[in-house]
Amino acid sequence: MGYKIIVTSEVIKTLDKIDDYCISHFGNYEFSNKVLNEIIIAKRNIEKNYKQYKVYHKNIRKVVMPRIRYNLYFYVDEKNKVIRIYSLKSFKERQ
Repeated sequence: MGYKIIVTSEVIKTLDKIDDYCISHFGNYEFSNKVLNEIIIAKRNIEKNYKQYKVYHKNIRKVVMPRIRYNLYFYVDEKNKVIRIYSLKSFKERQ
């Protein structure tokens, strides 16, 4: 598509928290690895065709990931050809 994809520090911090939680509560990274794999798949799908995801609000789109019960939010800046993945939220969190 020709868009640059940026993953913000907020998403990386959320992934770190998931890692820490998995180690402290389960003693392994199994769920954390599952989350990371789902995000990689979502990123690839966004790169292929971000328009497959419905507009959530203005230029913000949402990827629903039911297998891990998280939503991934991204913003499309068509003028500058940038897609910014800026938030990862659990289904339990206020969206």
